[in-house]
Amino acid sequence: MEEHSFIHLIARCLNALSFPFTKNSFEKFLQLFNMQASYADVNTPEKVTEFKRITSPLKYQTRCVAAFPDQQGFLVGSIEGRVGVHHLDDAQQSKNFTFKCHREGNEIYSVNSLNFHPVHHTFATAGSDGAFNFWDKDSKQRLKAMSRCSQPIPCSAFNNDGSIFVYSVCYDWSKGAENHNPSTAKTTIFLHLPQESEVKGKPRVGTNKK
Repeated sequence: MEEHSFIHLIARCLNALSFPFTKNSFEKFLQLFNMQASYADVNTPEKVTEFKRITSPLKYQTRCVAAFPDQQGFLVGSIEGRVGVHHLDDAQQSKNFTFKCHREGNEIYSVNSLNFHPVHHTFATAGSDGAFNFWDKDSKQRLKAMSRCSQPIPCSAFNNDGSIFVYSVCYDWSKGAENHNPSTAKTTIFLHLPQESEVKGKPRVGTNKK
């Protein structure tokens, strides 16, 4: 994407916002993804400039993205059942990594949603396998794996204090119209009350503290 086209797209996104723009009402970086990851500093919407352009760390199509709570990097999920953890600072590149998730045997499912916990800064993934999981990127481990639902989870979110995790269960069209059954493809919203042990980060088992 050329820079002038990128800036034009950012302007269109900002114009589409239905609420007045304030510094605290929108994340510091507006994230726009296709096969590349691009960031723009939108602290001053009257003068939008591209901050940094990064090639996606994942090989296949991007499905979802979430900025770190400290704005120092981002998560990106793909249709290949994989999540990339990427830092913006060049000095932190050694901390970047990717990991597989939402897979069962040879079956690979899309990662549809990424959400950071607002208090503990761990994160949740939800996918087309109908499951959601809680993860700690700092210790590189899964904190909790939840039972699968009967249909995919296309979207999810934490409330403002992280006491509720809400997710939608419905057909997500990942297997095309031929696999859509109106009699069974009902849309349901579920609310999960996370326990602290599920979402609070912890040292990796076997890690020695100094």
